[in-house]
Amino acid sequence: MLCVRYARQASPWRTPRVPWRTATRSVSHAFADPGAPPPDHPPPTGQLPPEKPDEVSDQEWELRTGRGIYVLQQTLPDFFHSGLVTSIDKETGDPRRSSPLHIPIAHASPLDFLRHDEDVESIYSPNVRLTYTPKLEHVPALLPKSLTVEGYSFYLASSVLLRRGLSTMYSDLHVELTKMRVTGAGGKPQSGVSLPPSTSESSSKRKLREKSLYMLMKVHGTARVSGNPADWEVATTYTFSPRTGLILQHTIHAIHPEPSKTVYDSVTTSLANLFGLSSGRGAAGAACNGEAACSGEAGGEPERRDSFATDADAYSTGINTQTDSTSEGPPEPQLEPCRVPAHGVQGPRR
Repeated sequence: MLCVRYARQASPWRTPRVPWRTATRSVSHAFADPGAPPPDHPPPTGQLPPEKPDEVSDQEWELRTGRGIYVLQQTLPDFFHSGLVTSIDKETGDPRRSSPLHIPIAHASPLDFLRHDEDVESIYSPNVRLTYTPKLEHVPALLPKSLTVEGYSFYLASSVLLRRGLSTMYSDLHVELTKMRVTGAGGKPQSGVSLPPSTSESSSKRKLREKSLYMLMKVHGTARVSGNPADWEVATTYTFSPRTGLILQHTIHAIHPEPSKTVYDSVTTSLANLFGLSSGRGAAGAACNGEAACSGEAGGEPERRDSFATDADAYSTGINTQTDSTSEGPPEPQLEPCRVPAHGVQGPRR
């Protein structure tokens, strides 16, 4: 009798738990990604950033890559006036500007910065990566030799810093597209970029979905101080994701002529002020950026500080910098110890 009563009483409790378990599994399956590496371990250099395995159909993939090429072609000439355009209206086909919330917040997911609108679709992947390696030999040793920005929010912040930094030194800035080339599956593979490992079932589809956009552009402007014209030629490549058709890799190959030291110092100062890279060193560390000399208290001789390069290595939320290993920051200036005589306090000896 006890067993029968227990069985009859247990069945009503088990019945309503079935849909709860089903809903929980569906939600966890939607957000789980067992094949992707942890976010704390970025992929090796030369590989595309990892993505969630949510492949789209071939027709949707072609539409997304076509939209991305169209938005870049139509909006890059007005980059210094309207900013970076990251989305497109699927109904009208008009490009849309990025969200005004473009400054990254600590511990924020890149998906939080995407506009949750069914009619608006972004052309950039949440894991988009920007890489640039200056080829100028006389770049100051205190500045990073290679810059890698990964994540949608940090990519937008970098575009804002570039736009505002150049606008403070030059006027009448505009971009002129001189050459565009779309490379598909049958074209020459891009150097330095390789696809992440995949299964044999999707390897053939990945080969058919290889597409990148090579752009050669000229940036024109006028120096605000001297009034002299300034021109740069930039070679860059946008690589689309073989799964989603969104822009996954943005590589800047070369800038000719290389930006002057003033431009590098301006960008370095903007990055330091935005991400707080100079905090923790006091007023002297915040005031010394680039190759600026700071006078030490001991000896009165100027000494160099590497506040940006040192603190950037400790900052691991989305920007990875590589600096020259031979440059070492000097020790903090130390004062001589004070002697305390019997009749009172005496200052430091001279």
